[in-house]
Order: sequence, then C-alpha cells, then structure tokens
Amino acid sequence: MAIASCVLFIAVTYRTTGVKGSIFSLYDRVMAQQRLLDRHRTWPVSAAAADVDSLVSREADAADPLTVLEFDRYRPVAIVEYKYGIRDHYVRIDTPSVMMQRTLAHQAGVDFYICQYFEDDWSMRWRRMRTMEDPKWTEGTETDWVRHLMKIRHRALPDSWSPAPITPRPKKFDAIASELLAQHYDPTTVARFLARLTEEYQ
Repeated sequence: MAIASCVLFIAVTYRTTGVKGSIFSLYDRVMAQQRLLDRHRTWPVSAAAADVDSLVSREADAADPLTVLEFDRYRPVAIVEYKYGIRDHYVRIDTPSVMMQRTLAHQAGVDFYICQYFEDDWSMRWRRMRTMEDPKWTEGTETDWVRHLMKIRHRALPDSWSPAPITPRPKKFDAIASELLAQHYDPTTVARFLARLTEEYQ
C-alpha cells in the first residue's frame, strides 16, 4: 500500500536525518498519488489500467512517479507515467527512466505518455512521448484526459460518465503522520501506526 510505505519512510528518514519539511513534501505527493489511483477507479470500466511497480531511479524528478499500463480487453495500448503536478513546473522529458520507457513503448508498439496531475482540481497536463518530436504539452480537465484515454482505445467516452466530486484530502491522515513523527521511533510504534493508517484508509 503506497500510504503505508510512505509513513514507514517518514518514520525511518526523520529518525536518521531530522529533516521534516522535505519528508512531508514526499508524504503529500504519495497521498496525492493514492488519491489519483482512487479517482482512476471511478473512470469508465473501458479505461482500465494496471499499476506497474515503482521504477528504481536516482533521478531528481523520480521521487513520485506512478507508472500504469493502460489496456483494452487484455490488449496493452499505452504506458502512462503520472507525475505530481506543480503549475509552473514542466517535468523533464530527457531523463534515463523516461527514455527507457519511450524505448519500451516503441518496442511494444504502444503509446507512451507523461501526465502531470493537479490535486486541487484534478486537471491534467500530458505529452505523447513516442518520439522527442511529438507535439508539445496539452492541458485539460480530468474529463479531457479520460476522453483521450478512451480515444486511444478507439472508443467514445460514455455520455453517462462524469468525474467524481472534488473533495479535499482527509485531514486524519496528516494527523496520523504528524503524530508518528512526534513518537520515539521503534519497530513496535511503526507497526502500530501502519496498522492504524491501513484501517483508517479502508
């Protein structure tokens, strides 16, 4: 579970470095990533995707990617790397992991996209990455992005579909993380908080 892994990371890293601000920044990103996964599950059933295990990388931009394989009736159609979005920041497209995934997509005969998501209104910014000469970034709403995912499947977005309501992140998770940072670190404490966090998220 992404959130549980993040809380464990918070506990261990803060214990060894004492750096709280950057850890909470990563916590924010992992929480947003989990919420993105939850929203993806509300998209049309035809827009199914499989989560790909995290890529191991030392790149500066690689702390928060979520890579999924979009598929249609068991047939893969695209690799999408979702990135936590910052309005005035465009992620790099020339990093080794991006180039590797572009090569993989080319060899598999599927599309490859980088998509930045913005948690405040769930708007999206995406770029097709089959070649470095592909058109520039496209910005749109969540509905625009879902419609595009349907388009690459040669399907239409159902008229009955609409995006889920935009709700703020539950503050209880922030409170649990803050409480964990205030505790003396030991395996029992971490295990207790992980169990509590998992239970709260159900």
